[in-house]
Amino acid sequence: MRNYIFILLAILIALSSCKRVVIKVDSIPANTPVGQPIFITGNFNNWDPDDELYILDMASDSNYYYTLPPGFGTVYFKFTRGGWRTVEKGICGDEIDNRSIETALVDTLVCRIESWSELDPLNCPKLVLKIENIPPNTPEDD
Repeated sequence: MRNYIFILLAILIALSSCKRVVIKVDSIPANTPVGQPIFITGNFNNWDPDDELYILDMASDSNYYYTLPPGFGTVYFKFTRGGWRTVEKGICGDEIDNRSIETALVDTLVCRIESWSELDPLNCPKLVLKIENIPPNTPEDD
């Protein structure tokens, strides 16, 4: 009986290691430059933000897709437009945590890119004030 459980467990691990998860991006910011590729980068490609093997494909439904390499465990990733200067950001341009997916639990993960680091956010629901000049006599703690 014990051998059967071990064999079954080994088969399940082998099958899950061959599983390929599809990443679908169904929304990108309207100010994304036309024709510029969107990359996925993560712990599966040593966080290389412009690895040509990891460019998302735009399908006829206007969504972007990428099928991750086979594997198992937790995958961490982000989207870029070819470098860390063009990494995805939150809806108001703020830093976001790495995305993650447990490959054994999901077949397709749907994502939305809300803004890009070097472009002004378009749909921020809060007012952002940008102070460019501070008078020289302003106290340090103010």
